[in-house]
Amino acid sequence: MQVKHDFIIETEKLSRRFGQVAAVNQVDLQVPLGSVYGFLGPNGAGKTTTIRMLLGLINPDAGQIRLFGSPFTRHNWPTLAKIGALVETPSLYPNLTGRENLEALRRLIKAPRENIDDVLDNVRLEHDANRPVRGYSMGMRQRLAIAMALLNNPALLILDEPTNGLDPAGIQEMRETIRELPTRQGVTVFLSSHLLGEVEQMASHIGIIHEGRLLFQGSLVELQGQRNPILHLGSDQPERAQQILMEAGWRVRRNGRPGLLVEVNGNSDAAYINKQLLAKGLNVFQLQIDQPNLEDTFLQLTQSKA
Repeated sequence: MQVKHDFIIETEKLSRRFGQVAAVNQVDLQVPLGSVYGFLGPNGAGKTTTIRMLLGLINPDAGQIRLFGSPFTRHNWPTLAKIGALVETPSLYPNLTGRENLEALRRLIKAPRENIDDVLDNVRLEHDANRPVRGYSMGMRQRLAIAMALLNNPALLILDEPTNGLDPAGIQEMRETIRELPTRQGVTVFLSSHLLGEVEQMASHIGIIHEGRLLFQGSLVELQGQRNPILHLGSDQPERAQQILMEAGWRVRRNGRPGLLVEVNGNSDAAYINKQLLAKGLNVFQLQIDQPNLEDTFLQLTQSKA
């Protein structure tokens, strides 16, 4: 399905409160067409509330939503028909095969029969399509649920925590499936997750939400440009070392009992920190600078901007 807009999802100052709690607070999303957009944040950050507003399941208290370039309100059925979604545990018929589950849905939504083979192939279930679902692993059930969401050939697929409850093999299968969907199915994917490392391996674009506020939005390349190197520091007195460095203005957090993680700009900072600690009579036995992963970047953003 073709869409003639740069951003398939746009929101402006999107907000929703529950009592005194601002679950979503003036969020401005821009989800590029053809992307896998990872909506990242800890549990309770506002991810599911945002998704429910995007799907018209709840109303925002303030702000605007644009989908496919047009304003969106609840019960906008022509717009909703272009969206596939998986926001809860999938409801499947365990005694039917994967193909029969898809056929039951196809008849309800009047999708073309040939779509069944297409979606089975796109979620890598073509070889298991004729097995009863009761014999599927959790990961296979999740992929079948995604196939059902794709059956009407949507332009946008919204997934809420799609790897929840999966074992490592299921997570890998799901990751590979989602990463390939824009190419194989021609769909834009918007997925929420609290699994930082998984999002980094699936997404082309990232939005980081914390306590209802969007702290970062952009491509992975842009996110990498915001990352400060991390100094792994080992000392025989880590508590005292942390206190000294924090009093000197460094951002420091613990990394196991003897280790500290310090945000730095490069080797010169590492040398200066080492000199500071030696001058205070502390022994330093490790100094190693690494580029931070997504988890490190998330912690940097939430500590500095929240």
